Amino acid sequence: MYGHFPSESAFNQQLNAFLDNELSTSEEQEFLDSLQQSPALMDRFNKEKSFHDFLRSKIQRKTVSPAIVQNIKSKIQLNNKKL
Repeated sequence: MYGHFPSESAFNQQLNAFLDNELSTSEEQEFLDSLQQSPALMDRFNKEKSFHDFLRSKIQRKTVSPAIVQNIKSKIQLNNKKL
């Protein structure tokens, strides 16, 4: 059922790496080529990709001011010195 993938876990790992842009160009192509061998995997890929794209378009990341970041870093450094 998982094409040339040895398990569902292996497929999920490749799928997530693809969606997170962690694959090289050749790995990406190999992954897409393997999907062509299995309509069930291609269907699952399309659903996962649609959901991934939907989430990326709807979720806005909040930015934090540099002053807050510096304040947190300073507190971490102080706590590390106490240890």
